[in-house]
Amino acid sequence: MTQAKSLKDRLATTATGYGAVIDGVLNIRTVSDTRNAAALNALFVREFRVQTACFDTDCDCMVQLLTRLCPDMRLVPVTVGVTE
Repeated sequence: MTQAKSLKDRLATTATGYGAVIDGVLNIRTVSDTRNAAALNALFVREFRVQTACFDTDCDCMVQLLTRLCPDMRLVPVTVGVTE
């Protein structure tokens, strides 16, 4: 029997971020560490070709654009973990 991993080890194999729910399904291709990046990924999935020079983590310009162009999409918080 193997020994249980420490909390530090388990936390190193998880990540939190945001993803887009498209047509009622969380699309894993949209998951990113910020809402803005997840919104940009969602726009790419819907084949909108958006070019941005915004790298401000507090900005929500892509979230606002996603809301205007695709009001049926929702950004949701996600947690991804690795199990053995």
